Amino acid sequence: MKGIFLYSLLSLLLAACAQKEKPNRQAAFMDATVPRIEGKKEYLESPFVTAGNRVYLVGHQDGSFPELGWHIKGEMGGIWDHPIKLMDGFDIHLNWADFTYTLDQAESFINYPFANKHNFYVAKKGLKIARWQFVPDDTEGIAVQLHITNEGATAQSFSLDFVGHSDLRPTWLGERTDMVDGQDMANFNEEIGGWVVKDKNNPWFLCYTAQMAPERRTTASKKYKGEGVSNALGYSVQVNPNETKTISFTISGSYTSKDAAIATLQGIQDNLPTLIEEKRNRY
Repeated sequence: MKGIFLYSLLSLLLAACAQKEKPNRQAAFMDATVPRIEGKKEYLESPFVTAGNRVYLVGHQDGSFPELGWHIKGEMGGIWDHPIKLMDGFDIHLNWADFTYTLDQAESFINYPFANKHNFYVAKKGLKIARWQFVPDDTEGIAVQLHITNEGATAQSFSLDFVGHSDLRPTWLGERTDMVDGQDMANFNEEIGGWVVKDKNNPWFLCYTAQMAPERRTTASKKYKGEGVSNALGYSVQVNPNETKTISFTISGSYTSKDAAIATLQGIQDNLPTLIEEKRNRY
């Protein structure tokens, strides 16, 4: 009986370890069986979409977020959570003492049925960076993940800033149902280690953070029109030679409550591998 008990306990521990070691890199779910289309270089300055059935992201294939569209002139890009918009977009800056590189100049773009990837190369520092986006279905949020690979012979240390540009506003013709856009207001939230933004006149919320504690949080220069605000989260990063470091960001929203937006954000953070696997299996 003692032997049976020990065997059962070992089996449970092994099962728990296997569950714990489930890969969290989005790239781990994109093996050779997953179809993909690589965009042409001449189309890097044209739109792409990352879609779920609740939230979708629209930007350019080079990783930038220009002001797009005509139904609401210049407002159809960014991140949407119908019937509201959440963000005009975001910027990610890598900063050294002598150099700053912004992830808006992708070398290539690859589209998958349920995710997409921008490839960047910081030649001056020997860093290869993949920026992934994934939107779980039935969820008001999106996962953005960086895979940073050091192909050089020396360790690279730098600061990384994630700058979110909020724009909580109604969809096209929203004013016909008394959806009146108000000024966005941002506060740093210790519970999530990130920013929570609210529309002053409405119960519309946006949250964004990374799965590590920021070392800095600041306001940032606003570069889009409208009633949005821009705020930054800063992190220190070191990537050793031949190492790949993963940094995961989560963006969520709600047009009903702050609690709902935070719950969505935490749900994506806690369950990202399962959410990717479920969507992959469905496709």
